[in-house]
Amino acid sequence: MRVRIADWVNPRAVYEKNGRLFLQVSAGHIDCSICRSRIEFVSCTLHRKGINNDVIVNDSRTVVDIGLPMPKNGQAVDAYLQEALGVRVEMA
Repeated sequence: MRVRIADWVNPRAVYEKNGRLFLQVSAGHIDCSICRSRIEFVSCTLHRKGINNDVIVNDSRTVVDIGLPMPKNGQAVDAYLQEALGVRVEMA
């Protein structure tokens, strides 16, 4: 599934793995200033809210996914991410 986050230009992948929900924060060039700021925003926001998260970087350093606990039963993924991040999130 894919979501649109706030004013981010491209939709982001969201997937479940090992009982966690993963959000693709950057893809293609994680060392650019925009990607770095998005990674920091998501990780710091989740940390500040006390939401345990894992930052996963692939071997080629082109993709960063951030994992967080799965939403509670019945809670829509977009609503859950919107609440967790404090910004508009919609299904793409």
